[in-house]
Amino acid sequence: MALELSHQRINASLSEVESEAETLQKTRPPFLFLHSKTVRSTFNNQLSSAGESLAALTTGLEKIERLRPMLHAWVEDELETHLRTRHLGYVRGLATHRYPEDWERYGRRFGMRVQRFTEFLHNLRASLSKLPAEMITESDPTLSDLYSRAAKVGAAVDAEVTFFNHLADVQRGAVAPDPGTMRRQLALSCETNVNWLRSLPVGQALRGLSDFLANYQVQIQQVRVAIVSEGNLSLPDGPKAVRGFVLPQWESLRKMVRLELDPDAIGLLVADTEKLLEGHL
Repeated sequence: MALELSHQRINASLSEVESEAETLQKTRPPFLFLHSKTVRSTFNNQLSSAGESLAALTTGLEKIERLRPMLHAWVEDELETHLRTRHLGYVRGLATHRYPEDWERYGRRFGMRVQRFTEFLHNLRASLSKLPAEMITESDPTLSDLYSRAAKVGAAVDAEVTFFNHLADVQRGAVAPDPGTMRRQLALSCETNVNWLRSLPVGQALRGLSDFLANYQVQIQQVRVAIVSEGNLSLPDGPKAVRGFVLPQWESLRKMVRLELDPDAIGLLVADTEKLLEGHL
């Protein structure tokens, strides 16, 4: 919402400055070089100021366009997390194969978390391979920080599997005595394994990491197949063929925020939005 309003304001200002620059060019004194130094200086300063304003506004628009997809993805992800924990109707709808768009998002979300965690594991292996085999990894601040970040990302992967198993339990309760289609998946224990590795000397940690990666890749594929299979069974909800729950909820929130938003506070809101992105993306 903040970026949208900023975009509107900058566009309006850009049109105004472009109009002023065009008018300035049209009113350029003929044979300017023959005029006094004061006249030439005044005109050139005005023209330079207009050019700087155009450049600044154009840069602002470009920045907004860069931020928009990042903010969209972050808000969508946070709203999904909120609905999973606070909206039982949404969870039940997923478990009983409604909302195909949200099942598709679940698959993308799981894939993105897996990819990020896998990148951390490869970076961890590359860092460990440069150190002495007997070294205790926690004694290296850089490596310790990498372990901490890998554990945090691993916990996000674990949460996706935990949620799938929760959906399986909800489905079983909703369709009983039918056993349902969802089967609980084995816990990946990504966070636990990372924390275990960090307690080992480098040589043992490398061997443990290789073993974990081999099992992890197999289990990840099983979970991915399970998510895709359940998603393929989902159908739009209700006679109006509502394909998803999350995005309509987001649109409702946007309308509420727009009604309550003070346009005069947009500058502060944009600054807060930028800080939010820096902290989470």
